[in-house]
Amino acid sequence: MHLGRAEILRSIPHREPFVFIDSAELGDDTLTAHYRLDADQPFLAGHFPGRPMMPGVLIIEHMAQAANLLVGLRGAERSESKTQVLCTIDQAKFFRPLEPGQTLTTMVRAIKIFDSMGIIGAQSSTAGYEVARARFKFGTLPSDQDRTDR
Repeated sequence: MHLGRAEILRSIPHREPFVFIDSAELGDDTLTAHYRLDADQPFLAGHFPGRPMMPGVLIIEHMAQAANLLVGLRGAERSESKTQVLCTIDQAKFFRPLEPGQTLTTMVRAIKIFDSMGIIGAQSSTAGYEVARARFKFGTLPSDQDRTDR
């Protein structure tokens, strides 16, 4: 199932200017997300002058948003009042830079999704070359009504 920007924004807690998914395709236990790195992104001016490339932490953020989207769409406890948050990043590795004009494609696969937690494997590439890979764990924040720290 194809997901456009509107469906993505309904399914993840992120908002502009911190959304790093343009479109996605949802499978049974996978999701493939796409993000085109435009040359006018403000962070490219300083990372790095003369050889701009997407910072590794933002590649990880793109991967985590894709994983969050999969958990949010496939989790048994999907709710508008609950927020999926990143708990761990494991086994992260980078293999090549992502440069302006390239599209980052990330395939995330559910390793295990519980009612309020998900373990997701992710692999990113551009033009058939691997860019990065990592494993993520997500948990669910309670809604404001359920918070005990007030």
